[in-house]
Amino acid sequence: LMLTDADGAVDGKLLEIDPESFAVRRVLVPQRAGASILAIRPFAAALARLERVDGLHRLVLRHPDGREIPVAFDDPAYVIELAPSQPYRARQVRIRHQTPASPPRWIDVDLPDGQCRVVSQERLSDFDPGAYRVERLQAAAPDGATIPITVLSRADARADATQPLLLTGYGAYGISFEPRFSLAATVLVDAGFRYAIAHVRGGSEQGRRWYQDGCRDKKRNSMTDFIACARHLRDIGYAAPGGIVAHGVSAGGLLVCGAMNIDPGLWAGVIAQVPFVDMLNTMSDADHPLVPLLRPDWGDPLSDPEAYDYMAAISPYENVAPAAYPPVLCTAGLKDDRVPYWEPAKLVAAIRRHSTSGNPAVLLLNPDSGHQESDDRNGEFAQAALFWAYARHCVGAVD
Repeated sequence: LMLTDADGAVDGKLLEIDPESFAVRRVLVPQRAGASILAIRPFAAALARLERVDGLHRLVLRHPDGREIPVAFDDPAYVIELAPSQPYRARQVRIRHQTPASPPRWIDVDLPDGQCRVVSQERLSDFDPGAYRVERLQAAAPDGATIPITVLSRADARADATQPLLLTGYGAYGISFEPRFSLAATVLVDAGFRYAIAHVRGGSEQGRRWYQDGCRDKKRNSMTDFIACARHLRDIGYAAPGGIVAHGVSAGGLLVCGAMNIDPGLWAGVIAQVPFVDMLNTMSDADHPLVPLLRPDWGDPLSDPEAYDYMAAISPYENVAPAAYPPVLCTAGLKDDRVPYWEPAKLVAAIRRHSTSGNPAVLLLNPDSGHQESDDRNGEFAQAALFWAYARHCVGAVD
């Protein structure tokens, strides 16, 4: 088997090849625009294929006679993954399934007929998945693209009830923001918020073109997509004007800070976690070890004047201007070798100098951390507690 993007198959096609000559015998699964093949796992009884269609995962079982059985789930948003190291002669394929409201569970899918059986479930004490509602909404971008949004709310929250909302996103390197279970997110929802993920261009939620339409000279699409999602959630009454807090990590920090520069009045607050916000200067540093790896995504300002001008027009640090900025919290790690601490430090200094609102711009520098604050769960929860407390301050929801 060969999974390839040859001949313009940007979302992948699956070929059967001769094991001796590697000549192509036939096309098993052709290219389908926007439907990405993520992984394949061969078994004696069937070929298991994990793919993404309309932004959601599904498992497809292909039998030797060419018959296919798709296995999907009714959840509005979910993640499924193939478990590693499964025996070739197995009669079932094991997958891991989770939603923003449901912790991971392991399911055996029978290869002959696609029947599912739950074999294990991660359980949390005093936690009820039925207490939450997951929705998949759509926002219209300025250029007409349809941007998916995953929303987590309390199940007892009325659809027409306006609440504070935290909107997060990433949109870079073709990495999809998967709607995984997050205990921290449910805690925020229990505190009266809605939690939403904007699946903006720059990721691969809608295939390879979705990524290509959000990188290099189209990177601004990611930022305007994020703004479109926020406005849509406000317009349908899910969040009050001035009740939306933006959150982003690393390249997601570039996303939210770029969106903040474009429309500073839209946000009640911005939380930028180790944000990549000085992209023009960093990408102009030929000695930075990561710069050559990142040029396919951002461009090369050292050799391409148009790339330089485009970065200068969207880089968050370079585009802080006199405006009424919302409260901003930036984190940094002194030992971060991906996003050096001076990037968020410069952004905070620029906002303090130019903002006309009097709102705080805070830099939280951890002298012991790198790009990640902590590898243990206690550290993760402590940081989430800090962010959620800051978000509640921003919307005036502090006890």
